[in-house]
Amino acid sequence: MTLLETMVALAVLALSTSLVTMTLLPRQSEQVLDKATEHLMLDLQAAGAEARMTGHAVELIVLERGYRIPALNRDVEWGESVGARWRVATPDGWTTRSRLAVTGPSLAALETHIELTLGDQTRTVRVEALTAHISHD
Repeated sequence: MTLLETMVALAVLALSTSLVTMTLLPRQSEQVLDKATEHLMLDLQAAGAEARMTGHAVELIVLERGYRIPALNRDVEWGESVGARWRVATPDGWTTRSRLAVTGPSLAALETHIELTLGDQTRTVRVEALTAHISHD
């Protein structure tokens, strides 16, 4: 095999490796976001159950890269690559919050949206105000 053939073979190998890597990265991002979304939804449900069981509001503290639920001894950190924006619907529009109170039969007095982002991927967890129904898209 000549030097030129070797260089062409290496170029083809490098190109195919980069194509495989580019197709796998979005899937990994989706998996990370899906896992973070699932954990958040489960924790919100657990906080709602705790609030109903005890009859007291359960505080959820928003951290830069995650959240804390002291009543459940839960500290969740998503890592540096996942961003989040916690917003509630008020009569004046959407407001960003750093603390949420999870209360009795209704999980939240105001509709709440938590947007999780990683690169160009986004997941939104929604908590309905009256029914406390938790969903995501």
